[in-house]
Amino acid sequence: MAADAPLLASAASPIHPMRIYGELNKQLASDAVIIGDGGDFVSYAGKVVDPYAPGCWMDPGPYGCLGAGPGQAIGAKLAHPDRQVALLLGDGAFGFAGMEFDTLARHGVNVVGVMGNNGIWALEKHPMEFLYGYSVAADLQPGCRYDEVVRALGGAGELVTRPADIGPALRRAFSAGVPYLVNVVTDPAAVVRRTVTAGLTGVYNSRIDAFRPTPRGYGLGEAAEAETAINSRFQHPVPLEEGITIYHCRARLLPDEAAKDY
Repeated sequence: MAADAPLLASAASPIHPMRIYGELNKQLASDAVIIGDGGDFVSYAGKVVDPYAPGCWMDPGPYGCLGAGPGQAIGAKLAHPDRQVALLLGDGAFGFAGMEFDTLARHGVNVVGVMGNNGIWALEKHPMEFLYGYSVAADLQPGCRYDEVVRALGGAGELVTRPADIGPALRRAFSAGVPYLVNVVTDPAAVVRRTVTAGLTGVYNSRIDAFRPTPRGYGLGEAAEAETAINSRFQHPVPLEEGITIYHCRARLLPDEAAKDY
């Protein structure tokens, strides 16, 4: 959390996703209901957006069941019409159930959608590129105007491309009295920092002589690589393409303070 704190006020352009939550935290009431529907974008929220009462946070769960968010937000707002309901959306997640903004508009369910629009499937693209050096089917349309989709469905929304404009856009959204989407274009290069535990399962790439922990553990980076070269026992080689062999292995990892982002 301490390492992430400066990002909450980041002036970087493209916008770092954490800056969105730095602004959103200022707008949320203590009884706000927060619905997460996304991968990396919601992972950031899980670090820094705090619910203050039971039943005030819902997310896709450990299996990443994207598309459930709008339905959850409808239920939350109908159950608590006088409370803020913030729907945190990745741009990929919007593709699953974004048309539910039509339902929101037709029934006057005034949910505020806050989108981190990085133009990629980040939770897939970053690990693939980290492990293999390339990604497959992990790109979306950069800067897509999902806010215009919401307006066409009877709601309202706006596009945000500058950090200083996030706060005013959120204030307009919460006071609009209609379903609203704040569509924030974010940096596709921003990667969620994740921690790992000892005995992590990972893969070893024989072409580049490097260990990469698998998802739920990726992110340790070079601290694991040096240790793995000495302490890992590689099993079950799996050839991927010419010149590359991946081995499933277990690594004894260095202390967490040695970890670095990949």
